[in-house]
Amino acid sequence: MAQAEANLPMFLASTTASPDNAMMVEASVNVNMAGFGAIHPVSISARELSVTVASKAAKDRGQRTILNNVSLQVPQGQLMAIMGGSGSGKTTLLNMLAGRPVGSVTGEILFNGESPRKFHNSGMVAYVTQQDNLLPYVTVRETLRYAARLRLPRTMALATKYELVESVILELGLKECANTLVGDEWRKGISGGEKRRVSVGVQLLLNPSVIFMDEPTTGLDSFSARSLIETLVSLAHKTNRTIILSIHQPRSDIFSYFDQIALLARGGRLAYFGSPRGSVRFLESVGFPLLGDMNGADFIVDTIAVDDRTEESERITRENVDKILSAWDERAASQGLTYKASSSSLKASNATVISEIETVAFSSRVQGAGFVEQVSVLTRRMMANMWEDRLTLWGSVLEMIMMAVVIGLIFLMPNQDPSGMYNRKSALYICTAMQNYLGLMYMIYKLSLDMKVFDKERSDKMYSVTAYLISWVSVNFTLYGVLSVLFSVVVYFMVDLRKDNLGYHFGLFALNSVLQQWVTMAFAFVCVSFARDFATASLIGNSFFTFLSLSSGFFLPETAIPVYVRWFQWISYVTYGLRLYIANEFADHVFDCPSVAHNIAAAYAACDGNNLIAQTGFDASIGAPVAGLVALLAGKLLVAAAVLSLFPAQGDRQGAAVAAAARIGKTVRAVRDEPGLDMRSASSKPPRIRLELHALSLRLDARRSWLSAAGTAQSAADAGQPILQSIDASFPSGQLTAILGASGAGKSTLLSLLHSRLLLPSHLSSDKSGKILHNGVEFDKAAINACTASVRQDDSHLLPALTARETLVYAALLRLPNSWKRERKIQRAEEVLMELGLKECANTVVGGEGVKGLSGGEKRRLSVGLAMLMDPAILLLDEPTSGLDASSARNMMTTLKAIAAEGRTVICTIHQPRSDIFPLLDRILLLARGGRVVYQGPGSSLVPHLASQGHQLPELTNPADFALDMSSVDLRSDDAEFATRARVDALIEAWKVKAASDADEGPSAGVALLSGEETVSRVMALSAAKRLSNAAALPLLISRSFLNLRRQPGLMAARIMNEVALGVIFSLYYAKIADDQAGVISRIGLLQQTGSIVFIGMLNCISVFPQELLLFRFEHQDGTTTVESFFLTYTVNEIPFELVGATIYGLLATYLMGLHMNPGYMILMAFVNIFVGESIGIAFCTIFSKPGFSVQIMSAVISIFNQTQGFLSVSMPNILIWINYLSVLRYVSRILAQQEFGLDRLYACDPNPALPCQYPTGASVMDLFGFPSSDRDLMLNFVGLFVSVIVYRLLAYAVLKRQLP
Repeated sequence: MAQAEANLPMFLASTTASPDNAMMVEASVNVNMAGFGAIHPVSISARELSVTVASKAAKDRGQRTILNNVSLQVPQGQLMAIMGGSGSGKTTLLNMLAGRPVGSVTGEILFNGESPRKFHNSGMVAYVTQQDNLLPYVTVRETLRYAARLRLPRTMALATKYELVESVILELGLKECANTLVGDEWRKGISGGEKRRVSVGVQLLLNPSVIFMDEPTTGLDSFSARSLIETLVSLAHKTNRTIILSIHQPRSDIFSYFDQIALLARGGRLAYFGSPRGSVRFLESVGFPLLGDMNGADFIVDTIAVDDRTEESERITRENVDKILSAWDERAASQGLTYKASSSSLKASNATVISEIETVAFSSRVQGAGFVEQVSVLTRRMMANMWEDRLTLWGSVLEMIMMAVVIGLIFLMPNQDPSGMYNRKSALYICTAMQNYLGLMYMIYKLSLDMKVFDKERSDKMYSVTAYLISWVSVNFTLYGVLSVLFSVVVYFMVDLRKDNLGYHFGLFALNSVLQQWVTMAFAFVCVSFARDFATASLIGNSFFTFLSLSSGFFLPETAIPVYVRWFQWISYVTYGLRLYIANEFADHVFDCPSVAHNIAAAYAACDGNNLIAQTGFDASIGAPVAGLVALLAGKLLVAAAVLSLFPAQGDRQGAAVAAAARIGKTVRAVRDEPGLDMRSASSKPPRIRLELHALSLRLDARRSWLSAAGTAQSAADAGQPILQSIDASFPSGQLTAILGASGAGKSTLLSLLHSRLLLPSHLSSDKSGKILHNGVEFDKAAINACTASVRQDDSHLLPALTARETLVYAALLRLPNSWKRERKIQRAEEVLMELGLKECANTVVGGEGVKGLSGGEKRRLSVGLAMLMDPAILLLDEPTSGLDASSARNMMTTLKAIAAEGRTVICTIHQPRSDIFPLLDRILLLARGGRVVYQGPGSSLVPHLASQGHQLPELTNPADFALDMSSVDLRSDDAEFATRARVDALIEAWKVKAASDADEGPSAGVALLSGEETVSRVMALSAAKRLSNAAALPLLISRSFLNLRRQPGLMAARIMNEVALGVIFSLYYAKIADDQAGVISRIGLLQQTGSIVFIGMLNCISVFPQELLLFRFEHQDGTTTVESFFLTYTVNEIPFELVGATIYGLLATYLMGLHMNPGYMILMAFVNIFVGESIGIAFCTIFSKPGFSVQIMSAVISIFNQTQGFLSVSMPNILIWINYLSVLRYVSRILAQQEFGLDRLYACDPNPALPCQYPTGASVMDLFGFPSSDRDLMLNFVGLFVSVIVYRLLAYAVLKRQLP
């Protein structure tokens, strides 16, 4: 043992002495860990754990192995790290241990020698996932306080909980953003690294016995990463918690903190399990010695990685990995699991300490807040989040008021005669059906977002389903109940509903509105409890609401409803609501009818409200509808609670590999066999460009508007916030420049400015000063886009159903020069695939929400590959190594170095560069928080500069880690903050003095550069040469979009099945409509309902368009695609689905439902409706960045068109009549009515002589609605129809063009 110690490099031996290291870590951490409360300690073991998933790839033979026979054991009170390359199964292993399995599983997992189920159910297990699911409109401090109140022991005083929250804020470096909203894509909040730390803080405050963390340091700078790991080590050792995390690129001192590591190789095989120090010894024993003073973590990941960038390197590295795996299997077989579990470096030294830690016995009861406290905390949190979500809040208010006013205008003060009675009845139906439908669709969308946070917190056992439902009901029912009363006030008096006994009748009307709104919200909860995604949930909601509305009896009298669906009226809140409205308005109410002779009983009978109720098939009961609404409200809430409790969300399903396209494979092989082909020589190289920044500053200011309230914490935080301060820097061509700095230093913002892409939420404005020069001149935005490519932090622009290979091939076909043949472009995509080490996952789908595909690191490399295919003069990369393992990170930076050497200007931000990456950095820009320059210049001069300020680089320390440590403020204690802030301020002032005295001649001095004007001309010419014409790009874009849609069955079904479901449901209700008076009403109802197909177009757009728009924005900014090509692509791909759905609906309407018109008319009208709905969706989803708000506004606009089409609104004010000419439904309704109600068509009258025969002929129906019926009018309506269809689509195009010029 002593000899082994002696043989270790000084770097490793000096940092892995366990007892000293433990004391060092614990001394550096300031949190009072005992404050978390005692826990029940847990040891974890896994035996022969394997996971497989279905695969269509030929090499996998139907099954792909993710984990292969993994065995390990983690004692209580220890920290274990899972390490390995991207795609080695780290996240899958974490998911398995955390009780979130995917695929087919074999093997055994035990907690304290028992089944882990009871430990999961008791809330003793916490999991920090890669996604940060946090409420966006509460502050960091509020987020952590709410978590503390929900899960810390209920016996702990509130003041103590808040003190612990403040300790966690300090420990995680969140002090300076504690009062900032978390934020989302609409409203800027904290940075990505800060969100990561907030997620970790929430899990710490759950007071678990076991904590799983998936890449908790990804997105953090090296200083923050070290601080976090120090906290976790102390938490494990001092409180006997078991912590297991995956990690990609730990710095050397972080690596030494781990008690155990599990090293996974590609294919999910275990290559080593034991202490970090033991891993180096093991690899040395197999024949792979650690060289020099290399970081041990980098060494073991490099050794176990397969380098598939070339066939030779792949062969050699695979042989090495197989040798290591065989050696480990032999050792494990000979010494058993006991050997592997006994290698903890702290087990013996901490035995006494652990025995003294206070623990508690196992309890199946989840600790934390009691039920009442849960409801109280959740209610406060929901109210805070709702209040700060101004756009959604005001959108709800405006939508409710606008709908009330529109209904009031359409039916403004109707006459006191039969026509006025019909108008009142129509208004009441709209209040029931249309308003509830709008509320249902919006609430489904809102809940589909809210459920992401709920599912995460539910899995963490933060609260019960019942507590969440009660809180949600309390907050949302109150808000929308008040809005419903406001809606009632406007409608009741504008429509001139009955004034006798006003208090009673208006109160009943308002009560009915409130109850219906609440039942609608409960119904939305039921839909989302069955399906979390909006596309599926809206399909469920749309289909069932159609059933409910058709059972109401308005268009289809109760006696005409087929028996097999008539029972739906008893579970239809639309039926109860309409009956209550009608009974309240017409029961015992005889209208004046001044135009009707009162002495003619038959005529005057039409003025009696009781007769109207009888004609409808209703009774005048008040109590039954109220009881029905209350019962349905309770029932739907109970169903939602039961489904959420019994069937919790299962997380992402594993995406299967896809068979490689045969055509692509043949093309690649053919090009490889072509002699003398130089793939790079075919493209003219872009010019060298030197970037210079002169006094560049940026400040954000909060705009004051009706969407933001003065004095809020967020407004105060945003106002006058400096992001960048007087930056002077140069970025020469031919060199790789790294921007280093702590989270919040403005690194990403600076890259956005360099690409002229600073996108701010609408509530913020920017004040920018200084200059950005390209070869001495300021470029306009077009020139910047022509010479620059960017890789952003997030990879949301990747289409989820395409494979890695398909993504690159399509990008190559679209981005590479027009002079290249198709085969050469595909081969270049293959080269990039190999260079980035994506060969093994080439045929795996990217994955997205609900489907796990590529790992985070693989997605990162794929995004870099897209930028590489641009072959830009300037390449900007925001954290290109985040999410990559150490080996892949080094390969990535080596690739970027090679790209820079070809004359490109390559600039990247980087958080945790490994030690052998630092020499690759030609230049470094080091920023402190607030965007202040600490250093700017050659990478080799950074350490000497810091030394000149009295900060010597410690021996065997990574220079990048050292620089980040020196430029970061330690917020974990007041003393540390004071000392480190003074140090950072001194370094900033020192650099200002040095920068003022030194003239930077630039590393590229002597390299000939074009003048600024020549550079502009050259980059614009090269960009034009690469851009495909719309005609050439369109087939590629259509193929790509359709392939992405085809592999998402849910979206495919939603695009077709909404219309088909509507047709099937209508067929059940309107089966073979008779030619009598009830049949006339049914036919009118069916034609009116056909107008609602416009909503289906909107829903389809919401499901598909935002995903497509993300990729288009990305490619449009890079100049790859035009608005025209994207617009045509979307249109071409949507039309086939619309035609299929419209055809099925039209055939059902004519042949099963018994309409008299030619089916071609109904097919055409259904297609027009859904096509126009998509057009409206495109426009609003482009204008409003927040989809929830666009759903509200779109729904209101479409509902106005639906109400004014003519079947419900017999008479309208002139202003609405003129507005109605803008609605496509005006022309649809008149064409359908003219085809269905021929002037000579006869309808049988009711045999009851007491009831008038209102519709003896088709002419009388047309006269009722005031529809013209001549051939000339039909032609004019067709002209208006086609003009409106074209105008709506052109408006959608104009909006796209305006928003994305």
